[in-house]
Amino acid sequence: MKKYILLYVLMFNWLFSAEILTDGKMSGYMGYKEALIRYIRSDIFNDIDISSIKLYVKNSGSLNFENEKIKSIEKKESDKLLINTDNLIVVGRLDSGKFILEIKNISNEIIDVVLEISPQKDNENIGYDFEEKNYNYENFIIVMEKNSKLYIGTENQFKKSSLRNIDLRMKKKQGENFYYILEKIEKNNTGKLEIKFINLSKYPRNNIIFKDKIDNNYIVTKELSYLNLLMVYITTPEKIGLNKSTSSIETKLKLYYILSIYDDEFDFGKLFETLNQRKSEYEALLQYNMIFQLLNKKDIKIGDEKLKNRIVMETLALLDLLEIMNGEIIYIKDNIQHYYWYYNLLENIENREEFQSEREFIQEKKQLIEKYILDNYYNDFGLKNSKNDKKTDKKNLRYLECLPENIRKEIIKREFEENYDSRYGILKEENKNIDIEYNLGYILQLYKIKNKKLADEMLGNIENYIKNNNYYITSKMDNKLGIDGELLYWYFEVISCREQ
Repeated sequence: MKKYILLYVLMFNWLFSAEILTDGKMSGYMGYKEALIRYIRSDIFNDIDISSIKLYVKNSGSLNFENEKIKSIEKKESDKLLINTDNLIVVGRLDSGKFILEIKNISNEIIDVVLEISPQKDNENIGYDFEEKNYNYENFIIVMEKNSKLYIGTENQFKKSSLRNIDLRMKKKQGENFYYILEKIEKNNTGKLEIKFINLSKYPRNNIIFKDKIDNNYIVTKELSYLNLLMVYITTPEKIGLNKSTSSIETKLKLYYILSIYDDEFDFGKLFETLNQRKSEYEALLQYNMIFQLLNKKDIKIGDEKLKNRIVMETLALLDLLEIMNGEIIYIKDNIQHYYWYYNLLENIENREEFQSEREFIQEKKQLIEKYILDNYYNDFGLKNSKNDKKTDKKNLRYLECLPENIRKEIIKREFEENYDSRYGILKEENKNIDIEYNLGYILQLYKIKNKKLADEMLGNIENYIKNNNYYITSKMDNKLGIDGELLYWYFEVISCREQ
């Protein structure tokens, strides 16, 4: 039986390798029937970008486009394929972030060729770039040739010749494809399709921050190993525990940010990966927070003009949601966490060059949100989770930066007087377990107000409890196994603040 299993595995791998095209970075699969190529990935480790590209031909004596029957398709090199039909010789290749098709007419007639491009993802906008005269969709660009046109529609609409022109900006709906038409290709002449993939990872790398200071800190090193354990999953878990593991794009963004600071081998362009994914308002808000926190920390400017314009535009669109109507901000969830990240985003971009022309707008929004938080989420004991709550939540200490400094200091002083337990050297509410999240938030604020002596002492005590918990950071330090991505993020935020 083992022989048959081994034979099956070997045969599967052989067939698989015969079909795949790759230049080491991109990949695709040789097509079949009318498909020239399938499952194109601009990055072999990421999701599919284009499901398939199909081929249709119309000769001078025909009214309609017909499926062009493929006579043969073969891989010539690891990254190149050769396709023969009755009318065409087609060479396809992967080439440094591009997929290129060169289509030669070998018939005796003038022909039109249609390439049906089926993106993997729907419900994204396609837009026309006036400067480059190309079309942009998600993370790829369809390069227009002199004799080319681009339309949108379903396969059924294509067959009925009822495709639509693409406006300056429109949404591609589910089931729709792009139809790239090369007109009037004469005998022995060649038409071309070029698809360029936008590489969101091309940013200069600086030296690792704090690396020398963490080499001798075993606890930090251990927590980094747990962080990396979370990142090996295809979908980043929010936490791993004995009871359950949950996934979260929010956790993924935060952990990418931490790795970008502490791991000099980590490609921090991954923070930009999900720009093209559909996200909630909060996920988009968090992504831009992590991007600008990192760019500020590493003193990096966004070099790519198109990417810069896009990020600025989408960031400003988020800030437009900060609008008061009848005393309420109605477009943002009633949660202090959301408002903290809006405040943090404004702090991160206020002095960036990319937003210089919008500085007055940003300062207005910052004043608006400061007042709104003070009026709706603050009471004498701290910050509430939502406006109508009567009590504050101790875990919201980490969000105190959005309050005026004098109020922050009052809250920090009162918290110490009421809940500091000298037996443990940390904050501990009476008759309750040690709460790591509560203490990390408090220590973070101590560093922010420059009370480094007390912050260092309390962090040292917390790290002793972490050590005694087998180095696991869990909300209640009660010898439970588990890796919590959210707590890891705040732990490393404390470490980062300490080193600064």
